[in-house]
Amino acid sequence: MATTLDNDWQTFIDDGDRYLTAAAGGLKRRPEVFTPEILYNMVAMAIEKHAMGYLMHHHQMPDNHTLRDLMDALKAVGGLDEGLYGRVVDMERFQEICSVFEYHRDIPDARDAAEFLEIGDQVRAFVKNRLFPSS
Repeated sequence: MATTLDNDWQTFIDDGDRYLTAAAGGLKRRPEVFTPEILYNMVAMAIEKHAMGYLMHHHQMPDNHTLRDLMDALKAVGGLDEGLYGRVVDMERFQEICSVFEYHRDIPDARDAAEFLEIGDQVRAFVKNRLFPSS
C-alpha cells in the first residue's frame, strides 16, 4: 500500500526548486523587493522543502523543522558532510524563531543573501545528487 511518504516527496523537491529559483531571480531582477531578510526566508523554505523531500523519500522525519533539526535528520540518513551541515545550521543565527527560551532575530545584509543562495544551491545539489544520481 502506497503512503503519503511514497507519493509526495517529489512535490517537496519541486517546491524547494521553485523557492530557490524565485529567490535567485528576485535578487537579480528586483533587489529592492527581495531584501536579504526576505531572501533568507525564501532560501530557508527551499532548504526545508528539499530536506523534507529527501527525508520523506527515505521514510524518515526530523524531530522538528528548525534548520538544525533538518540537518540532523539528513546526517542520520547519511552522506551529509560536516561543512554543509555547519553552513546551514549557522544560518539559524539570523532567526531563532523556534527557541524555547527566547525569540532572536538579526537582519542579514546583501553579502549574507548571496551566501544564503549558495547554501541553498548546495543543499539542493546534495539532495538531487542522491535522489537522481544519473542526472
